[in-house]
Amino acid sequence: MIESVKIKNDFMLNGQSRIPYYFQLKQYFLKMIESGLWKQGQMLPSESQLCTELSISRIVVRQALQELKSEGYVISRKGKGSFVAEPKFNENWIQSFMGFNENMAKLGYKVFNDVIRQEKITAPEKIAEILQLKQDSEVIVIERVHNINDEPFYLSINYIPYKMFPDLLEQDLKYSSLYKTLENKYGVEITHSRRYIDIGRANAREAVFLKIEKGEPVFKVESISYLKGEIPFEYFNSVHLGGRSRFVVELIKTDFSGKSPNISLDSISSGVFIKPYKQVKKPEEKI
Repeated sequence: MIESVKIKNDFMLNGQSRIPYYFQLKQYFLKMIESGLWKQGQMLPSESQLCTELSISRIVVRQALQELKSEGYVISRKGKGSFVAEPKFNENWIQSFMGFNENMAKLGYKVFNDVIRQEKITAPEKIAEILQLKQDSEVIVIERVHNINDEPFYLSINYIPYKMFPDLLEQDLKYSSLYKTLENKYGVEITHSRRYIDIGRANAREAVFLKIEKGEPVFKVESISYLKGEIPFEYFNSVHLGGRSRFVVELIKTDFSGKSPNISLDSISSGVFIKPYKQVKKPEEKI
C-alpha cells in the first residue's frame, strides 16, 4: 500500500499576507520535501482533499502543484495521483559512450529495459539517408522503455544496419547495454557521435509508455554514431522525462595557441546549433 503524506494541523494559509495562496502552499510543500519529512514516492493529498482541508479553490491547488511538477519536486502518475519525486538523475552520456544501463548500475540503481520492438524492417527514407544505405536496405529497429527502480525513465528507438549486425535480432537487451553488446560481440569501436537535444512535449504514444500525461515537458534527443572512416552505424532518438532528467556537460579548455577562437555558435565546433525560425515579413512601407 502506498503511503500518503499528511498536512500538519498547524499549517494555515495567511489571508493577510500579500503572498498569493498558491505560492504559500508551494513553499509549504517544498519545506516538507526538502526537510525529508515527506519521502520520495509518498502520495500527496488529492486536489479535492486539499481544497476541503485548506478551504481554497482548485485553481490555487493546481497552480502550486504545476510549479512543483515543472521544477521536478512532484510527479504525476496517470490515474493514480501526485507523488513526491525522486531527485533528478544526472545524465552525462551526451559526451560519453557509456550506455545508460552501465551508467545507472554504477550509481547503484536497479535498471532494466522493456523491449517493445526488436525486428528487421525496410529502412524508412530518412533513416537510409542518415545511415548512408541503399534504398530498400534493411535495418534492425529496437524500441525500449528504460526503467530505473521499476519506474519509466526514457523511451528510445535505435536503427542499425541489418547487414552489419544480423545477430542483434537474437540478443536479449532487457538487462544489457546495446553499446556494450555491440562492443563485446562485434568488436565495435565507436569514434564519435553527434547528439541534438530539444525541449518538447510528450505525444499520446510517448505518454503511454512513460506513464505521464500527454503534453508534459520532455527532452528529445537525436543521435548519429560513427565508426572509423566516418561510417554511420547507428541512429537513435529518445524521449526523457523532463522532471527527472538533467543533462550534464563538462567543458574543457581548448588550446588555441594563444589565438582568440573564432567559432560560430551555429557550428559543430561550438556544440550549439541554432534552429532556423520563420521571420515575419514586414509590410512594405508606402512612399
